Amino acid sequence: MQDHSAQVPRVQVNSIKLMAEAAGIAEPSIEAATLISEDVTLRLKQIIIRAFRFMEHSNRKKLTCADINKSLRWSNCQPIFGYECDTNDRIRYSYLAEAQVFKYEDETVDLVEKYQQTSVNVKDLLTDEGCLEAVPELTIEALAINNQMGL
Repeated sequence: MQDHSAQVPRVQVNSIKLMAEAAGIAEPSIEAATLISEDVTLRLKQIIIRAFRFMEHSNRKKLTCADINKSLRWSNCQPIFGYECDTNDRIRYSYLAEAQVFKYEDETVDLVEKYQQTSVNVKDLLTDEGCLEAVPELTIEALAINNQMGL
């Protein structure tokens, strides 16, 4: 008869190598993949143990996704989307059909608009008192006028 208590579930080294290659690391070494596999396995165990503690403190016998999300938040990780999420949370992944993968959606930031919303003077950026007199003040309006004139 086999002793199943000795078998510990682990994240496979091949899975770590596949994820590393997907992230752009050409050929990860077996030693590095093994160390990362052990670390990921340990961290997953910690998250599950903490989730069980949340379950026990709630006097429940069923582990829920909310318990996992609380445990992830305690570990400074993103919650699991799609299960019992708040209405303010939105799924930030999109499916790329040509690659058959999901990708994280980054927010697009318009730097010109962001810069126009903040009023920063060049004088504020300089700390040397002697240079302040020699630097003319430059504003967004002056840049816009010069750009329209073709200067």
